[in-house]
Amino acid sequence: MGIFRRKSDGVPAIAYVIAADRPVRYGGKAPLELRLAVRAPGREPFLADHREVVARARWPWSGTLLPVLVDADRPVLAGIRWREVAGFDQSAVPEFQAMAERLTGGGPRDSEPEDTVPPEYRRESRDTVAELERLAALHMVGSLTDAEFEAAKRRVLDLD
Repeated sequence: MGIFRRKSDGVPAIAYVIAADRPVRYGGKAPLELRLAVRAPGREPFLADHREVVARARWPWSGTLLPVLVDADRPVLAGIRWREVAGFDQSAVPEFQAMAERLTGGGPRDSEPEDTVPPEYRRESRDTVAELERLAALHMVGSLTDAEFEAAKRRVLDLD
């Protein structure tokens, strides 16, 4: 079969989007990074990071469900079934949100904690990450020189 498997060789599963990049601008394609909680039939749920260049019109938001494929032999995400995303049933979001909280250390939802967002996904860190991603995209398309990019990163990270 070769080194790489086709997406069709995977097992259908559902992923909950814990965190997702926001598009830098509208139109075209851009690199997307997702943090997902994945559940496949007959397997333990697992966390997965996914990177892919995607049309901005298809970018998912945090807190939504995506149809995915997982590797048949390992708990690894094989791909997102993009053709099935539009109109995908979102009724199980609360169940998947609870699963994601357990996987990220949030624990069971017996009593609602005051802040259920894991520290790495709280507003201030997301703002910093979003700004760094925006700068990286500008650098990647040539809008920022290497020196401008490095200076901007240092400013965002308060290293100056």
